Amino acid sequence: MNTSWLNYIGPVLRYTVNGNHYPGWLEPDRIIYDHQLVLFLDGDTSMQIGSESYVCPHNSYIIIPPATVHRSEVTSTTHCTRHCILFDWIYSGLEHDRPMYSYLPDPVDNQLIRPTPRSVPSGIFHGRIPDAQCLSLYDDMHSCFHSDNVINHLRSRALLLDLLIRLLAGRHGTINQSAPDLATRIQQLLTPLALVAIADMPPLRETLEELNITYSYACRCFRQRFSTTPHAYIMSQRINLAQRRLLHEQTNVETVAHQSGFSSPQHFTRCFRQYCGYSPSEWRHQSNRQITRSPHNYQSKKTK
Repeated sequence: MNTSWLNYIGPVLRYTVNGNHYPGWLEPDRIIYDHQLVLFLDGDTSMQIGSESYVCPHNSYIIIPPATVHRSEVTSTTHCTRHCILFDWIYSGLEHDRPMYSYLPDPVDNQLIRPTPRSVPSGIFHGRIPDAQCLSLYDDMHSCFHSDNVINHLRSRALLLDLLIRLLAGRHGTINQSAPDLATRIQQLLTPLALVAIADMPPLRETLEELNITYSYACRCFRQRFSTTPHAYIMSQRINLAQRRLLHEQTNVETVAHQSGFSSPQHFTRCFRQYCGYSPSEWRHQSNRQITRSPHNYQSKKTK
């Protein structure tokens, strides 16, 4: 990636703040009037920026352009620490009392928006924090900015420039755990559970939280990808296995119910009817009739 555009920036720090957020914490939709750089530590966060979703694990960063609707949610089962920096790419005057953001549906003052300079690539910057030096730079910058010393305020601008160069000049890797990838990982975790007896199946919440994400986020991510809930997916896989046994094995319904992990034939019949519209015996009978009447079977019998 061409980074020559970094020669033309002279960033100005507007504000810095540190946050420690609990699992499931949700920040509602808002718009920032300046650019926002967020450093993510000790936990994972999901961000919805416009129509795009971004997974922000620990030791990652993201830069959001102004006037972009976005919201954040802590998806890990541990607390998440975030360092937030509001800044401009180039100097455009210091306005300490100017509002920095608006939460929707509050009105947005378009006159307060600081547009991205033409020399800076448009869009969102997203990647890994390359080294611990970046965090040390942030700590020094945060301390200088909130100091009463004028010289320290000037130093905070230099430290911000150094931080941005370290993050962007090398672009040290992208974030690979997109929402579809996470949904696939959840599916891989759920599929073997269909082979476990319902009475012995571990709690679904604990199983999903093994991925270090909250249960609610896992369910929402899985539904967005597969249009069903994790619980319904496991049950559908269990019913599919039962259908294959009913069709290809000469065993009674009670045995199939036990092999498929159901606690009783009655429970099996109730769930099977809910998913298939027939009882197991009715479904087996209908399926066998269709196989018998298929053109392939008829031709085979006629040949014999």
